[in-house]
Amino acid sequence: MACIDQEYGVENGFGRGIRIPAHPFMRPAVEAVRGQFNKAMRAALGTGKAQAVVDKTAFDVEKIAKSKAPVDTGALKNSISVHDAEGFLK
Repeated sequence: MACIDQEYGVENGFGRGIRIPAHPFMRPAVEAVRGQFNKAMRAALGTGKAQAVVDKTAFDVEKIAKSKAPVDTGALKNSISVHDAEGFLK
């Protein structure tokens, strides 16, 4: 699962009024892989490979989001990372 630190991500992605304009980067990253994810997931269903598709997609989103993130001190890009979802919803 791709995660991002809220402090940096929300303000950069959605902006903060006039003072800080929006610089979307997560949504464009997800949209960039949506088509290939849907195609790969349809092919993987019933084969036991669905988790591999989800994992690859998460890392693809991470790579694209880091490339689209606005230039910063490194804190924003370093806060974008893929984590194991084990226990995420507990």
